[in-house]
Amino acid sequence: MEDEKRRNYISDDDFKNQISLLNKHYNPASISFKLLGLNRTVNKDWSSNLQHDTMMTQLHKGNESALNLYYVHTVDEAGDYSGLCHYPDSVGGTTGVSFKLGGCVVEYSNVPRKAIVHNFRGFTTIHEVGHWFGLPHTFEGDSCSGPGDGIADTPAQANATVGCPARRDSCPDQLGDDPIHNFMDHSDEECQTEFTPGQFKVMHDMWTKYRNQHAELQPITPILQKGKLPYYPKPAKSSTFDAQCKPDADGNIKELREEYCGTEYWCWYTLWEHFPSQKQYDHWTLCTADRANPDGV
Repeated sequence: MEDEKRRNYISDDDFKNQISLLNKHYNPASISFKLLGLNRTVNKDWSSNLQHDTMMTQLHKGNESALNLYYVHTVDEAGDYSGLCHYPDSVGGTTGVSFKLGGCVVEYSNVPRKAIVHNFRGFTTIHEVGHWFGLPHTFEGDSCSGPGDGIADTPAQANATVGCPARRDSCPDQLGDDPIHNFMDHSDEECQTEFTPGQFKVMHDMWTKYRNQHAELQPITPILQKGKLPYYPKPAKSSTFDAQCKPDADGNIKELREEYCGTEYWCWYTLWEHFPSQKQYDHWTLCTADRANPDGV
């Protein structure tokens, strides 16, 4: 993303180098990235005026599994952070924002560029992509007593690391020193070298649940009500729902079961007709009325 003066110019080689860095540091997690496209847009408002949602919605390519990276002049006017990225469980589904907002926005100055000598190593992108995979900060909650990031092999951390100290233990009553070398801390880039096995697991779990386009739908936990049939909420993963529950170009539907596609869709599209042994209805509203109230009333 450039302004009219092209101040944010990053060469193709710089982008490719950034992808190589991602592959290098995510390789221990058996995660790899492939650059499928590179586009430049000249728009001063998107570059510097923090209209990130509009930018991402209009420029997004692919589906939930496609990592979209946006490099701009300014991410935060106050200068408190230089990148942002939505967690995978906050986009798509029935309650999240559009999956098109599921990319990462990073200030272009954080990309290592051959033409400019500076101290940035490209680790801001590595950090933000960690959020894209569902990783919290290692200092999540800024507390020694709370759940923190919820990952067992990242020790408790009271707050973000500043600089690159030789050692830090902000929670002396808890096991382990602060994970100052972790990519999900805010220590200087020269300090950051690793993710943990626990973080690897979180990334893979979140990928499978929210971003993997080849994932199978899982049975939905029903809402139960005495004297009513079970009510099944809509699956959380909207892309898999679309691929398996909705008709394809030839009118074929891969998944017809209510407990996988959800009651509202199943009733609205009269999918009971595919199951002659089950109760049949004259109208979709009778189908939903026969089931538990999703609001629990």
